[in-house]
Amino acid sequence: MSIGIIATGAWVPQREVTNEQVHALVPDAPPEWIEGRAGIRTRRYAAPDEATSDLASRAADQALRAAGLPAGSIDFLVVATSTGDYPQPPTACLVQDKIGARNAACFDLNAACSGFIYALEVARAMISATLGTRAARTVAEGRHYFTMRSSLLRWAPNARKGILS
Repeated sequence: MSIGIIATGAWVPQREVTNEQVHALVPDAPPEWIEGRAGIRTRRYAAPDEATSDLASRAADQALRAAGLPAGSIDFLVVATSTGDYPQPPTACLVQDKIGARNAACFDLNAACSGFIYALEVARAMISATLGTRAARTVAEGRHYFTMRSSLLRWAPNARKGILS
């Protein structure tokens, strides 16, 4: 059986934050230091009313449109995130409801940065095991907090979505 990515979608929050703005909050992290270690010049922050499931569902909608598929044709929905909307229910269930993937078995996969790869492999394995024919995998971080010298920053990187068939 041939398995591959047939479409992708992406969505990023509107508010862009530069390394200079981060440096204003965290004086020990100059812009050059951030870019040199992380390769990041800007990042996107989610609005206070935007949750991880909002980011993921917008990217999912784009991927479904690009694939020309209705949400009801998805058999599995895997959301890779370490910053889910709530401890329970899984963010995947919220995305499932928002995109209308009523028939999809869904769950979250919490593996931080490597979640992208793990979710891709889990979706591939589920299709390979003939448990279904289409799996949607989404990676989203909407409320990622990290502490640097007791400063709290709010992160919201890209939400990306891929559909495998």
